[in-house]
Amino acid sequence: MRGSTDAGGPMGTPRSEPGAGARPGAAAHPGRHADWLELFFGLVFVALAAQLSHGLHGDPGLRDFAVFLALYFPP
Repeated sequence: MRGSTDAGGPMGTPRSEPGAGARPGAAAHPGRHADWLELFFGLVFVALAAQLSHGLHGDPGLRDFAVFLALYFPP
C-alpha cells in the first residue's frame, strides 16, 4: 500500500482531467460510456460473425449461403 497517497487511476496510471487526452478539436462528450457487459456481448457478436463468415470461405454453394443468412438474420 502507498499509505494515504492517491495512486491514480486503474493499474496506477495517473489520473487526468476529463478531455485531457482527447483529440485536438474534439469536444468533450459527457454522454454515456459502454458497460463491460455491453462490450463483452459486442465481442461475442463479432466472434459469431467471424465463425459464420468462415463457412463462406472458398467456394460456397447456395446451401452454405442460406445457412449463413438463416443464422445471421434469425426470424
